[in-house]
Amino acid sequence: MSTVGVRQPDTVGRRSRGSDTQASGTDRFGQSLLVALYLSLLAGRFSLDRLGDGLPDFDLRWGALGLCGLGYAWWRTQHMTYGRRVTASPVAGFTWFVGWSGWLAVSALWAPPGSRASDAVVDLVLLVAFAALTVATARRLPTGSLDVVWTCLVVTGALYLVGALVAGPGAQGRYAAFGGGPNVFVRVMILAVLACFYLAIVKKRRLLLVAVPPLIVGSLLAGSRGGLVALLAVALLFGRRLWRQLGRGLRHTLVFLAVLALGAVAASGLRLSFDGVVYQRIVDQTLEQGYDSGRTEILAGAVDLFTRFPVAGAGLDGYYGLVGQFAGYQYPHNLVIATLAESGLVGGLLFLGALTVPFWTTVRAGLTATRVFYLAAATLIGVASLFSGDYYDTRFLWFFLFLGAIEASSGRRAAADPQPGRTRRVDDRRRLAARGA
Repeated sequence: MSTVGVRQPDTVGRRSRGSDTQASGTDRFGQSLLVALYLSLLAGRFSLDRLGDGLPDFDLRWGALGLCGLGYAWWRTQHMTYGRRVTASPVAGFTWFVGWSGWLAVSALWAPPGSRASDAVVDLVLLVAFAALTVATARRLPTGSLDVVWTCLVVTGALYLVGALVAGPGAQGRYAAFGGGPNVFVRVMILAVLACFYLAIVKKRRLLLVAVPPLIVGSLLAGSRGGLVALLAVALLFGRRLWRQLGRGLRHTLVFLAVLALGAVAASGLRLSFDGVVYQRIVDQTLEQGYDSGRTEILAGAVDLFTRFPVAGAGLDGYYGLVGQFAGYQYPHNLVIATLAESGLVGGLLFLGALTVPFWTTVRAGLTATRVFYLAAATLIGVASLFSGDYYDTRFLWFFLFLGAIEASSGRRAAADPQPGRTRRVDDRRRLAARGA
């Protein structure tokens, strides 16, 4: 009995400290690691030689991946898994995602001459590696710690908006920031809008709604038609649900702020840029002239490849090797058509599983406000990927899909075991008592 008297207070003390961390819902190092992964994905493709002349052509994504991997390995050794019972089972849909990416990489074996298959394989390897680290980190964090992603999105949106306004309009009067291009800029703006709504509705930080109208104006200044279609899709699918959760007072406030923002645009030097981008890109070029930046021709070439190689596809980057390099196009600018053209029906089925399994898992768990936002963010990137970007440019689609699936699975575990920490402490005391007896 004396053994129990000595050991039990120590053990209970350690459990209590763990439960305090669980109750606070924070894990600072884990959150920092998730932020580092977010920033690595945000940076996109970035080589060392872009920082200055004479520097080597080193892909900084490998450095970021190495640092995040080392951080994760150290974090795991500290056993910082507060508030979550981690199992070996994969996150819903992740196996499908790896299968899709792996099949695309394997298709490099039959890619045609002239394709840039080796570069595309590197992109796919990094895409899977970053996704795997994100999943491994997020599923070991308390659910509340994942909210740091939405704060990062707001900060990113504000920085990009300021950077775009300082840099001024580029080609065709369109705005962008930090070398990302208008199609990247519009995604950052709309994700920041979603983040403002998330923090206002879920975390009750209602003051952030002030930033919504300027961010919407920034998304219009990008002049990205695909981005605006993605915004419309998110509004149609999720807008009513989110609008109702704001409450009448906040809705009236948001309408007032929107009118105020439009008035500020009309009274400032942005009016000419705003009118020019909106009218030229949407009304004049698209509706009146039917100009689509060559998308019709691009998609026709990709569809033709699919009809010629329907089962296994033309091979990774086969579009560029067989069509693009002769027509002056880099890639199909459509995630679904690119997958079918370059990896065939096999790749298409794997992609369908990778997309629908985590989405359905999140929906089936119940559409709480938090899960709706993860699905809305994933939908935004998914729809935008039908108009621009390549495989690596879809990285935030998988980022938000898997975070939503993780949040849904953790919610089911919490419902099944509402006091997991207390249960484990009671079990520990019983084992110690039995050992002492």
